[in-house]
Amino acid sequence: MKIFDKIKYLGLTLLMALVMLSSCEDYLDVNVDPDTPSDEQMTEAVYLPGILGYASYRGVEFAYTYSSHWMLQFAAYGYDAGGPEHFDLRPSTSDYFWSLYTQSIKNADRMLKLAEKNGNAHYAGIAKVILAHQFATLTDMFGDIPCTQALQEGVDFPTFDSQEVVYGKIIDWLNSAVTDFGKENGGVAPGSDDLLYGGNIAKWNKFANSLLARYHMRLYYRNNANGSSALAAVAKGFENAADAAKLAYAAQPNQQSYWYQYSLNWTWYGEFYPTIYFVDLLKNSSDPRLSMFFTENKDGEYVGHVSGTVSNDDAHGGKDLSRFKPFLYAQEGPSKFMSFEELKFIEVEALLHTDASVSTIQDALEAAITSDMLALGVAQEDIDTYLERDELDLSAAADDEERLEIIMMQKYIAVYMENSEPYNDWRRTGYPAFTSEIWEANMDHGGFQNTTAPLRYIYPLSSYQRNEDNTPQVDMWEDKVWWDAKN
Repeated sequence: MKIFDKIKYLGLTLLMALVMLSSCEDYLDVNVDPDTPSDEQMTEAVYLPGILGYASYRGVEFAYTYSSHWMLQFAAYGYDAGGPEHFDLRPSTSDYFWSLYTQSIKNADRMLKLAEKNGNAHYAGIAKVILAHQFATLTDMFGDIPCTQALQEGVDFPTFDSQEVVYGKIIDWLNSAVTDFGKENGGVAPGSDDLLYGGNIAKWNKFANSLLARYHMRLYYRNNANGSSALAAVAKGFENAADAAKLAYAAQPNQQSYWYQYSLNWTWYGEFYPTIYFVDLLKNSSDPRLSMFFTENKDGEYVGHVSGTVSNDDAHGGKDLSRFKPFLYAQEGPSKFMSFEELKFIEVEALLHTDASVSTIQDALEAAITSDMLALGVAQEDIDTYLERDELDLSAAADDEERLEIIMMQKYIAVYMENSEPYNDWRRTGYPAFTSEIWEANMDHGGFQNTTAPLRYIYPLSSYQRNEDNTPQVDMWEDKVWWDAKN
């Protein structure tokens, strides 16, 4: 039985709201279901917690489970036949991602319509941010997806919009959300029902602008003007780590974080370890984050795992393996929609793409690294020592492409196990510069034929079954998504 079929989606207690929200059909005209709330009972405050809970659990955490394996950040002891360490993604597995349509997206759209009807501009803005984020998650995975017809009543077989059209809608939603956040709220305002910011609209505004920066940078290789747009959005985005969009879980039954539940305290499905690639990357650069992320083995060494192997002796020369530090799988999470550190690295890349001076880019890079290390508790003197490394000297690089590789490798470390951005960055920029040889050295494929990560996700079985005429046929290893346009 596949690993993801075995996951028990316990999630937040607040996710129970989704059971109500998804049961709005009239089963019998003559009866009233006491478990189905009436339209009058469905307020924005009832919708919001469940929407955020699902958007986090499936749209952030579950969404990067596969790609964390592919990007050599997360390794399994042993392998699941046809699982992520085999670069295999089946249409039935993709159905888990497609459920965003029937849950977080569908209900965010309902909340948006209700908020606009009631004149609650701030709820409307929040709904647009959620819609933008969740549609971006889907289109980044699959490319062309239903969008313009996805939320239309009476459309049973929605057409698939091009990714270019979808991203235009995403940018429009976020810009419109920023406008909504600047309006006077006409009625009920978000409060404790807002699991991200507790009703702090100023922070929602910063989140919207931070997402604008992310998505403008996503489109850079389609239109270089997006570099300037990203930089402008950065200036209005997160100002510090306290602004970051993070949803906290609870150390209580049925309310723990996704990664805690994924393996029930990392013992449920085999065992999970850091990859040998990531551990060696930090070891070879004397990165002080190594001790923040991982434990030493019984011999006082840091040893990563070759994903898919079942024998320490065979794969690691008899060495015991390092483990994750508890904060990476804490019951409380948090789930990171977007971190301050990610935004800082978007700023560095945007400066590179807008012809800033090398010294300005260098200062921004060092500030981004420092911010990440301080958040992890690295001592300032260790940070200073790390920043003195020649490998981080952008002025010594031959050209901007070499500078980009330095920047993206540091971002790859800084956003470790946060969300799907390492996978998106790899496709968009080519960094980390993984090769078939690197993947083969770090993953035991069990004879599976593919030795490189897919360039996209395959469409779900449900879409082929229910909307066959509109669902594209794609090759995961050959067909790029639209924004993956770098030469």
